[in-house]
Amino acid sequence: MLAHVEPSALERVAQSWIAPRWRRPQALAGDGKRIRSANRLSPADAHWETVSLVDHRSGLPVASRSYQKEGGEPAAMRGLFEEVDLPGIPVTLDAGNTSRETILALQEAHGADTLVPIKGNAGWSEQLPGGIGTR
Repeated sequence: MLAHVEPSALERVAQSWIAPRWRRPQALAGDGKRIRSANRLSPADAHWETVSLVDHRSGLPVASRSYQKEGGEPAAMRGLFEEVDLPGIPVTLDAGNTSRETILALQEAHGADTLVPIKGNAGWSEQLPGGIGTR
């Protein structure tokens, strides 16, 4: 049955169920996933991926968004920030979402603190907000 459901429609229903049960978390984790064989009825190149913000303490998803490659995971994650009241909530991200644009979106546009891994091979790491970076 789920193979015939539009992912974004299921997402809207799930989020409308979660919203009244949501309590402001102490910290959120942002991550993305690609679900293998999730779209068996779609062409091979039309796979869906998802990004989520999850409460660190409970493990419950606070928000999620499905997408198909346009802009990739970091762009989808930045769009997800628009759906949650983030000021004052620390957000951790995995290396796939560690970009200057994403960090600035969290800090400047949404007032959230961030904790991200920084790889030494990231050419932009020396120019992170607040002068932090790898040396």
